[in-house]
Amino acid sequence: MVRCVVLVERAGYGVDRGSLIRDAKRAAGELGVRVVDVRVATHHVEYDLMAESRDRIEALLPKLGNIKEARFLDEETGWNPYIMAKQLFNQERFWEFHELLEDVWRRASGREKQALNGLILVAAAFVHLQRGDEESFFRVLGRALDRLRGFGGEVLGIKVGEVRERVKEILREGRPKVFKIQ
Repeated sequence: MVRCVVLVERAGYGVDRGSLIRDAKRAAGELGVRVVDVRVATHHVEYDLMAESRDRIEALLPKLGNIKEARFLDEETGWNPYIMAKQLFNQERFWEFHELLEDVWRRASGREKQALNGLILVAAAFVHLQRGDEESFFRVLGRALDRLRGFGGEVLGIKVGEVRERVKEILREGRPKVFKIQ
């Protein structure tokens, strides 16, 4: 099986995710491609796709819209987590951020591992938001805050204390808000 994350240009969170899923599944089904997930960000929609062959996914791409990027997960990215973590988060590519940090988290220990887990949970919360599930967004963000408490340093060049303050602000206001990390 081959898996691919595809970014398609879109504007705003107001896009009807249900229609996107329905349309993608209809087009994908004809080609034997499975739509694993659809995540709506401010400027793009992420399609998480799986198929028996790369050719099937490539045949689907033109039917999804204006492709910004298609990344097959079986390919080595060569991504340096210290460089890519911030970029992925700030591009609202939260699922990929989550996956990148998970690899680092597995090798970490102590307080760094706890902070990484908190950052992973922040990304997971935003994945829920991209799926239109605000209830899970706030629940997972609360768990992230618990993991980030008391950690003021940096992990992968990310100022964890600043992330913690942004998370607190969102939870206090009770309104989802995407932010950038420094």
